[in-house]
Amino acid sequence: PSGATRPSRPTAGQGVHLESARKAIRSPVPKGKRMKPPNRDFKDLAKGIGCFLKSATSIDAISQYVKEYIGDLHPAVKDRISVVYMGRSIEDNHSEAVLPESPNIPAPYLLSVTRLAKVKGVDLLVMAFAEVLAQGYDVHLVLCGPDLSDGRLFPFIRELGIEKRVHWTGHLPHSQAMFLMHNCLFFVSPSRAE
Repeated sequence: PSGATRPSRPTAGQGVHLESARKAIRSPVPKGKRMKPPNRDFKDLAKGIGCFLKSATSIDAISQYVKEYIGDLHPAVKDRISVVYMGRSIEDNHSEAVLPESPNIPAPYLLSVTRLAKVKGVDLLVMAFAEVLAQGYDVHLVLCGPDLSDGRLFPFIRELGIEKRVHWTGHLPHSQAMFLMHNCLFFVSPSRAE
């Protein structure tokens, strides 16, 4: 955050449990529910960030959900949190961008650019896409982003029988993702909580 003073380092009692946090981030969120930390280690991690937040003159959150979540955990900083949505103009000219060698992405296609993680709702997108195909639409789905599904997403796609219509590019540089965005039928962001 701009204008933030440098906080002191956490003491031994404020240690960060990264593996617990990683597991918490990947856990499912029931439909219609706000995401809650599923275990004490994750909540301790979130509270441990408080020492950094308290010393900040302003805090930028990437969504209203994140603003409310931080405000609920750290009421003393609620009035310093602003929502600043991430994004870039898609007006930039990316028509000359070149895709990586032989991605073989047929048109028309739907595009999702995100981590392939349960919290990002990619499994929901894949199920909805299977329904679209079942209705007879001649379209493809392109997934762009790193696979953090612990190897579960692609077997699920095969189980649905839609593997010939789903294309995964892996992580791409911004210009290549923008090229895909400029040429897609539409962009899909199925995240369970943002």
